[in-house]
Amino acid sequence: MLLEVGEKRRIDVGFVILHYLVFEETKHAVDTVMDHIDTEAYHIVIVDNASCNGSGEQLMEAYAGNDHVSVIINEENLGFAKGNNIGFRYIRSHFEAAFIILSNNDVYLTEKRLTEKLYAEYDQNRFAVLGPKIILKNGSDDSNPYSWDTKIDEKKIKKNIREFRKRYFLEKFRIKYPYYKVRNLFWKISGYRRWRKQEDQSGRRMLEEKLKTEGRLWNVRLHGCFWVFSPIYIEKFDGLEERTFMYMEEEILYLIMRCEGLTTEYDPDIEVYHAEDVSTNALKMTDRRRQMFEYQNYIRSLKVWLLIYHEYQQKR
Repeated sequence: MLLEVGEKRRIDVGFVILHYLVFEETKHAVDTVMDHIDTEAYHIVIVDNASCNGSGEQLMEAYAGNDHVSVIINEENLGFAKGNNIGFRYIRSHFEAAFIILSNNDVYLTEKRLTEKLYAEYDQNRFAVLGPKIILKNGSDDSNPYSWDTKIDEKKIKKNIREFRKRYFLEKFRIKYPYYKVRNLFWKISGYRRWRKQEDQSGRRMLEEKLKTEGRLWNVRLHGCFWVFSPIYIEKFDGLEERTFMYMEEEILYLIMRCEGLTTEYDPDIEVYHAEDVSTNALKMTDRRRQMFEYQNYIRSLKVWLLIYHEYQQKR
């Protein structure tokens, strides 16, 4: 039974599911939450990011009269961070939520003791943001933590900006394939490809060894398809950093958490299933246009990442 706190209802967990175009996938994501959640004190907010196919209205009709689900239809596509923040702020303004979860519409809840585990983990470790084990379609479970490399510096960010500018240039002038053919041949002859692969495998092995010995990992970058925000985060922040449209949200969140002295935690005892990139794949774009769209947004988001890095450096 939900407890009343002033005009707000007290709930254990509020879910924000950002929707775009794909009705069946979003409905399945919402239904898996309702099927598996281990509390009656929960609420789901579906945020339709201005889908042009009427699927937001379909969802509103599908869950009309369901006290556990609200549907918000944005007038324009706000992107990942701003879109999620619409739902995050809706939950904060209407409920007293112990936890707020931002979940992609292609992530399906399979965990049957979610709130029980979240309360226990928070009581013990006081995380600000938690990420679960993510099972992919091919059965792998190594996409979370998002990366074993947790180093942050200006040189690394600028290197990423240069890399995506190069990719955009190659795609724009249609010289990507000859460039990579020559580059890969050079890598093969020089032995760089073998060294690079060994470096990547070494980093992955380090991560796997830490998981074997520690079970959980703290202060790592977490995959953005399913984030659990605790009372520590909810009290301090009003959602995500929203100067990006899409991409680099994981890196930016990790940077902010480290600079604020707050803890991120990877908990493999909680599992979700990720169908991966359903909404992005639904966009009616050629491969080339999609690549250029992605590169442009990566560049913009990397610049925001660099700006935030400088802002925190100035505060020191």
